[in-house]
Amino acid sequence: MEQDGFCYTNSEVLINHKNTHNKTELAKFENDVVQVKATILKIGEGIPGIFNAEHVKQFHKFLFQEVYPWAGETRANRGGFQGVKDTQVDGVLQEMKFAPFKEIDVRLDAISLQLQKENNLKGLATEKFVERAAYYLDQYNHVHAFREGNGRTLQAAFTQLGKEAGYNIDFNQADPAKYNEARNFAIVKPHPPQEGSKNIEPLKVFLSQITIPLPGVETEKGQQVNLKTPEPSPALCRIEALRELEVTGTRIADRWDSVVKQQVKHIVEEPQKYKNHDKSLRAISTSILEGTQPEHYLYKDAERLTKALDQVKFIAAGKEIPISKIISNTNSSQAQQPKNHTEAKALFIQAATAVSRELKTHGKPAVGEGLQEVARFVEKVPYVGGKNKLLVEEALNNASSISGFKAGQALDDLKSANKILEIPEKNKAIQSGRSVSRSQQGQEL
Repeated sequence: MEQDGFCYTNSEVLINHKNTHNKTELAKFENDVVQVKATILKIGEGIPGIFNAEHVKQFHKFLFQEVYPWAGETRANRGGFQGVKDTQVDGVLQEMKFAPFKEIDVRLDAISLQLQKENNLKGLATEKFVERAAYYLDQYNHVHAFREGNGRTLQAAFTQLGKEAGYNIDFNQADPAKYNEARNFAIVKPHPPQEGSKNIEPLKVFLSQITIPLPGVETEKGQQVNLKTPEPSPALCRIEALRELEVTGTRIADRWDSVVKQQVKHIVEEPQKYKNHDKSLRAISTSILEGTQPEHYLYKDAERLTKALDQVKFIAAGKEIPISKIISNTNSSQAQQPKNHTEAKALFIQAATAVSRELKTHGKPAVGEGLQEVARFVEKVPYVGGKNKLLVEEALNNASSISGFKAGQALDDLKSANKILEIPEKNKAIQSGRSVSRSQQGQEL
């Protein structure tokens, strides 16, 4: 039991106004009060706002202030409370991890700012509204701001969000078990970022069953619009990278090496500790990639962990994650199209790593290592020519001839980046490349 300032001393019972230490009695008292409060919000004007940290706290306080003296306080208050929950996803027991309590306000505000970029989902057609509402419901769910009452607080907040956007989201018609299943599925992220929409698909299905357009002025006209979804902000990209690191690290810890869990926890809570654990985590990831088959779930988690570490490296340095390191939350199979040598360099290094790994897996270690040599050179000089060009061509030819090659997207990205890097950025880059090439065995322009 994780002791915290929200419970009575040496007890799991939450401090409450009724001063009862009986869980059953407290649950009934809480349910009776909160049901009435939620109804008042639903049939009235609610609590207008921008769904940031302060606004979400207002919902919690309104619902629970007659039950708990700490209503409106987040897990960060009263000494801080982290907590984890177990869940079954696809028949596998997994741990749900929530946002570090120190980051609750920061993350709520970041999610709110992104939501405001989408005009709080106003003017969207029903299908689009449900899709984006599911995305944000997952984001708020993962923050898990409060010690108790997160679900009912978000239900009240999203009822308000829907009402302002022209929709009735009626959680009273929902099956709580189905909601919990959909919420948990999204939090543990069984699918990788490039298939991220699959992680929130159960939430979309759930919301679609309880969401209907409200009758009223301009409703039908306004909801025929499918506006383009804005790119996630650097703050949201940071959140997603840390979430990805944690979910993959947790699964690897449970099934391969338990040391991963504590190391990942350190990084997620304090990203500046990345350097303390990067080598160890990458070594574990490499051992999995070399010791398991590509179709194995651990192999896939190790790949995801490596990519997440690549992103968190920038977070630890206080930098934004480059666009080439961000995997879109769609199912698009199109190659990334870098616009300049800087983007092409980052994309080349990322794609070359994946292609090289696959080449080695399929019995082409020399070809894979040759491609990695080029990547190391490109990291210093954004240019591919001479012997490096031949090594890339050899890698591409070998990869194209392998049946069942798993890094098809990376292969397309490598070709896309290579097209730009084959053209010198400027004469200075070529001169620099010549000087560097003399110091690298086998690297010549």
